Formats: sequence, C-alpha cells, structure tokens
Amino acid sequence: VHACGSERVLVRDLKEAMGFRGWVMSDWWAVHSAEAAVRGVDQEMPGTPAGKRAAYFDSSGLQAQHADLPDMAARVLSGMITSGAIHNEACRVGCNCEEPLYKTVATSSEHRMIAR
Repeated sequence: VHACGSERVLVRDLKEAMGFRGWVMSDWWAVHSAEAAVRGVDQEMPGTPAGKRAAYFDSSGLQAQHADLPDMAARVLSGMITSGAIHNEACRVGCNCEEPLYKTVATSSEHRMIAR
C-alpha cells in the first residue's frame, strides 16, 4: 500500500485517533488511483495530469469511489480560512502564478547557514 493510499494511517490513525482536522494533500503525482480519496487523501497534487494521465480526483473518479466530498472540501477550506489565504490570494492558478511559485527566491543567508 502506498503511503498516500493507506486508510489505516490516514483515516484511522491520523483523522480519527489523533483528531487531525486539517487536510491531507498528496505529493506531486503520488496518487495512484481515485481510491486514495476514500483512503484519506483530500487533495491530489498538482491537480494537473502527468504526461497523458488524467488527474484521478476528477468528478467521475471521486463519485465512483463514493468519496466524502463535503468533508474533503471542508478540510481544505478550513485551512484556507484559518490561515487567511482565502482573503489574501497570492495568485490565481492559470493566470498569474508563475512568478510567485517558480521564480521567487525563498532562501536567505540564515537558511543556508542552518542547512550546513
């Protein structure tokens, strides 16, 4: 079982036993099927297909797996609301995200010193 498809770890342990209220996001292209939605993954990243493969978390895949869409959406939106991201968007995907996501230098001399 892939880590992003382990219902025991993501649902039973993390969300139920530990009471985790945040959302579980996959690593990029780490989801192997739409079943990951019912096994605890709330968001498939990056959300765009790798090569010719379509995203697994599309409407037909999630409905076929009987995913708990209201819970998945509530977890993602809750994080956006509590962090303030919903009111202070940095960019809009497909419009103007290239600069903040791919060209911003996010390091400093302090970061380099810690990394050594």
